[in-house]
Amino acid sequence: MDCSNCGRTNRPGAKFCAGCAAPIVEPCASCGHDLAPEARFCDQCGTPVDADTGPDAAAGAPTTDDAVRKTVTVMFCDLAGSTSLEERVDAESSRDILGRYHSMVETVVGERDGTVAKFIGDGAMVLFGVPEVGVDDADRAVAAGLELQRRFVPLLTHIAERFGIDVGLRVGINTGEVVISDDDADLVGDPLNTAARIEAACPPGQVLVGEDTWRLTRTSVAYETIGEIELKGKDQPVGTHRAVDLLAASDDSATPFVGRDGEMARLHAVFDEAVSTRSARLATVIGAPGVGKTRLAREFER
Repeated sequence: MDCSNCGRTNRPGAKFCAGCAAPIVEPCASCGHDLAPEARFCDQCGTPVDADTGPDAAAGAPTTDDAVRKTVTVMFCDLAGSTSLEERVDAESSRDILGRYHSMVETVVGERDGTVAKFIGDGAMVLFGVPEVGVDDADRAVAAGLELQRRFVPLLTHIAERFGIDVGLRVGINTGEVVISDDDADLVGDPLNTAARIEAACPPGQVLVGEDTWRLTRTSVAYETIGEIELKGKDQPVGTHRAVDLLAASDDSATPFVGRDGEMARLHAVFDEAVSTRSARLATVIGAPGVGKTRLAREFER
């Protein structure tokens, strides 16, 4: 990096000139505009400032973006009344309560193969479908939410009896398509924002889910329909449902299998070809979550 003031050549990444202490202004690798100090993105063209696309990269150099789209189920939970708790309880006791709460979340989520993305104070963001998408991601998320409420009762009772403070646990769940980085560290998409808003609107002690989560789990979870509610930052009302309890596992054979004659015929044709040629064949069933891929495979297996 050459200093524009004295001309001295400085080491890569230097913020100030080692010869005259003048600020070193770096140009954007994409548009050439001078970047502000500590900038993460160019404020003229939006190009990220990092090792691959930042000011030290060659202009016009190709960049790699391995982000992919995934359908995930997101769960947000937090403690209602925690502000009052922290005001009236000493820091050591408050830390102990939060530690027990965090441990409970990690245990319940881990038992259902979810991922705790992060804790933010008394709040937690949990993902189902990361790193691997599963056909029952939404089911496991709702089951985790209900179990969290059940296991939180003893802690709630302890806080009320020892400190005389009422706290509650709010759980909001939503399903949808997000864009996720190849290392699963960065997620972007409206379903995350909606899940957070649903959680904020959820009464303490309840599990509130969005429309898509309800659609995927309505045969395995008993719900009370709340209806459309206004959520902060959303232009349109969002349909919500309150999870009440898990339903007993249902037997697919008890429900008529209809409307898949064409798909079933194609699977049988591939099977017959494999038998007649005595060689392996692969059939891949592709469809949106909840469309019935697993049911089709079970019926074919039968």
